[in-house]
Amino acid sequence: MHATLYHIPMTCSLSVRIAAAFGDVPLHIIQADTLGRDAYQAINPLGQVCTLITPDGETITETSAALMWVQSQSTDDAFRREPKDADYYQLIRWIGFVATEIHKQIYRMVFYDELDDGSKDNIRALAPARFGLLDEHLTERKFLLGDHISAADAYLCWAMRLAERAGLDPAPYQHLNSYAQRVHAIPTIDATLADDWARKQAEMRKKEKMHK
Repeated sequence: MHATLYHIPMTCSLSVRIAAAFGDVPLHIIQADTLGRDAYQAINPLGQVCTLITPDGETITETSAALMWVQSQSTDDAFRREPKDADYYQLIRWIGFVATEIHKQIYRMVFYDELDDGSKDNIRALAPARFGLLDEHLTERKFLLGDHISAADAYLCWAMRLAERAGLDPAPYQHLNSYAQRVHAIPTIDATLADDWARKQAEMRKKEKMHK
């Protein structure tokens, strides 16, 4: 029996799909926005993605926690980090960094329709310091934890995929850009990104038909 991921295409739950695909952890995907608000809030009272239901019925909300669960289930020794591993807390560090410094502090706000453009620009002004820190960290590393990809990279991969849509400019950051290109080009990840974008386009076409 596989875990179930409640997912909306191109949102943060995509990072869990990426981690699962790379770590070869099978997931049953349910598109949360097709369930209806009340039905999904019965699963996650906040109505947010992601929500992961483990095979034993445990509910895990918050992208960070779902990523940690997925990576713990992988049989790929290079991908999975155990608490005894030297870089385990670095994994937590970088997942936390993407969650708090990029996802919630910047993306959550600039994609918020009710926020005015001036306020969004002030929030976007936070990005250079964070991109700069990542750029420096990746100067001599292939991935966030070194030579092998991790669940933290899945989260940052999603964030970099949405950077331009968020009105951010990652172009000046050479090492961060090289990293993003390297990660996005991994066949398993590229296929997952392509599938998610296809799901998003299908969702958009469906909404267009409903409004005609």
